[in-house]
Amino acid sequence: MTESLRAAADLVEKLGPIELDEVLPATEPVIDCDALAVHKIELRQVAGISAGGRLELSAGCQYDFGPVRRGHGQLDDGRPDSVGFTLRLDEELTATIGPGSSPVSIDAEAVTEPTDVGDRIIDAGSACFVVARPRPPRMRGGGRGDELAELHPWVESLVPEPIADLEATPETVDDLLDRRRRLHAGADEICHRIEGGGALLWGRTPGHPLFGTAVAAMTNVDVQARGLVIQTPVPVSVDLLASPTMLIGERSLQLAVARHLLISLATTVGPEHVAIELRSGQNDLGFVADLPHATSTADHRLVVIDRATGRDRLLPPGLHTGDTSFMVLAGNGEALSANADVLSIVDEATINLIGANCDDAPFVEAATPVGYARSMTAELVKGLRRA
Repeated sequence: MTESLRAAADLVEKLGPIELDEVLPATEPVIDCDALAVHKIELRQVAGISAGGRLELSAGCQYDFGPVRRGHGQLDDGRPDSVGFTLRLDEELTATIGPGSSPVSIDAEAVTEPTDVGDRIIDAGSACFVVARPRPPRMRGGGRGDELAELHPWVESLVPEPIADLEATPETVDDLLDRRRRLHAGADEICHRIEGGGALLWGRTPGHPLFGTAVAAMTNVDVQARGLVIQTPVPVSVDLLASPTMLIGERSLQLAVARHLLISLATTVGPEHVAIELRSGQNDLGFVADLPHATSTADHRLVVIDRATGRDRLLPPGLHTGDTSFMVLAGNGEALSANADVLSIVDEATINLIGANCDDAPFVEAATPVGYARSMTAELVKGLRRA
């Protein structure tokens, strides 16, 4: 993974116009949105320590959301004098966002007056949201096949480089961003796949370009269309099976990000292709034992080592042998491994991703982490066990 990350970073200044043609892999289903009528709308949290949550919104109503408070990792219902932002729905379910006491932005522009949300991402600092219709229970295409289609290189890249396409229209850029968000399945997409089950699960086989990847954060990327340059949040993925991964930071934040990474891998890759093993003296990640992948004998193995418990201290965190890789939750003050990709979780709003052997230079800095709460993880594991 490290070489692809470094190569992507080197290409940022060298890339010319990018063709926007793209075909989704046959194993990644596509939502048939045109067949859906808009009768409902919901607010979905797509980034933050408690991502994946949803709230159904009603036409003609106003919703006040309080600012993020430490320990919650998401926007809570707040009093009018502590509102983080206000959402108002008209009778046609068109959403308008209004400012509050906490900074909120859309496309990197601060919201200072009522603004149409559309399908853009609301950046509330330590959490990101979208307003969208509920996911449909069925999808067309896809399935658990091995047939692959070519991915656009910008979508395949684990580190998204800026888009500079003078011929692009806002509509084609939006479509490309939407496809990237669906390919690099984020928190709400993982929830939807588990709820839908069947063909929505386990579509990535060892030959798939995104085999073993999982979204760790959302970061802003420059997009240029018709002379207008904006910043928009896109997913950043890490490859859990290509090289070791080390998580550092406050314990609760480590666990939230680790829960999302592990559930993502268990959703996109089936137990016939990867086994997931936990080594820990505590039960904070005990859900791993309930995953279908826990009893797998697949050739690819991900060993999760919770070193904060004091166990396996002598096992090199950067160890990578054959088809076995490691995810390490580091203890306080533990030295970083030069062979691991490091996810440094600074706080609820900030994560830095550092590639192995990159002289401590982050390849993605100050992104918004993506994590799952313990209660949501428990529900998702139940869904995977029913598959």
